Amino acid sequence: MNWRRNLWILCISNFFANIAFNMTSPFLPELLRVIGVSEKIPFWAGILTSATFLAYALMSPVWGSLADRSGRRTMLLRSSLGIGISYVIMAFAGSMPLLLAARLLNGLLSGFTPASILMVSVCTPSEQVGYALGTLNMAVAVGSILGPLAGGLLTELLGVRKALAGAAVLMALVALGSYYGTWEPASLPSKKTSIREDANYVIRDPKLMIPIFCMLVLNMAVFILQPVLPLFVGSLRSDKAQFMVGLVFSISAVSLAIASPIINRMHNNRKRPVSYLAILLGSLVLAGLVSVTQGLSQSIPFLISQRFLFGAFQGGITIASNVLVAMNSEEAMRGRVFGIMTSITAIGFILGPVMGGILAELWGYRAVFFAPAVLFLAAALYLGQWAYRFKKAVSQSASPQKEPLADAGPSQGGI
Repeated sequence: MNWRRNLWILCISNFFANIAFNMTSPFLPELLRVIGVSEKIPFWAGILTSATFLAYALMSPVWGSLADRSGRRTMLLRSSLGIGISYVIMAFAGSMPLLLAARLLNGLLSGFTPASILMVSVCTPSEQVGYALGTLNMAVAVGSILGPLAGGLLTELLGVRKALAGAAVLMALVALGSYYGTWEPASLPSKKTSIREDANYVIRDPKLMIPIFCMLVLNMAVFILQPVLPLFVGSLRSDKAQFMVGLVFSISAVSLAIASPIINRMHNNRKRPVSYLAILLGSLVLAGLVSVTQGLSQSIPFLISQRFLFGAFQGGITIASNVLVAMNSEEAMRGRVFGIMTSITAIGFILGPVMGGILAELWGYRAVFFAPAVLFLAAALYLGQWAYRFKKAVSQSASPQKEPLADAGPSQGGI
């Protein structure tokens, strides 16, 4: 199997898919105006977004289980076509109930990037998984940067409905390329399990649950800022506020894309390789510190610089967590593990914006930055304590065993 061909096709597919994802969501308020909603537009936009993520969280374990039994390429086709169909319905929606149904359908059938991560983790040699996931992460980040720009341009030129139709066409092309351009090995025989059994398999194993918890913290920290960051930017600068909001939001994705290959080189350094556990721990601590400095910002340039740093540490958490989950799960169970992971971490998408709004109302905009700092540092403390206890237990054991969350070095393909 040519795993590199799989990787590059999935990188290209995710680049265009994330352009489509990010060229639609920012313009939900405009679509609401087009269908005739004139009051409480931010509230209804929030409801539509939360409904999508709620459906996404509920269905992810189901799709993960099906991936292990029916193949990962099928999940790529299902998610890309499903998302495209939801965009078509949104483009022609003339009422709020139909628009809400389209967003629910979007959430129920979503999961293209998680399916791609699963595909890469299964089809890539173990010593190259970190490189592959880092490269895929970079493609996702670049697509996320260009998506709002493409969406804004198309909406300005053609209107929001035609922009949605363009996103649907893009997803159809992604479906064809990702399904017919990739190849996967035959799935290993696996017993049929319930979602409850899959959840127990994940929750009872700290080697899986700890990196999943770190991803949950990251998602909550990112989305807790969604309703507040534009207001915070406006409080720092009144002229060209909308441009500055877009710049502040996108700059972290730029550094995330830059950091992804650097993280892989750190791990594969022949002289002093850095384990993914160390990368995860360091990224959590640094993300916590930078969250504090963001909240202390008194000017837009300083805030942008801190958002740039945050994006790099966000990349470290994302890549390290995905690699640790992939390498510490049985291949026959990996789809189910990633499904449960997606479901758990989606809680951050749902609760983050709500928490951000509440904190801003109670203690002001800056408090919303300090809350993620507490979450990151608490996660780092727990991860560090668990790793110390595990190493101590291994060293005292009469029969040496492999340390699942440590790294044996790039030549051995450890994690």
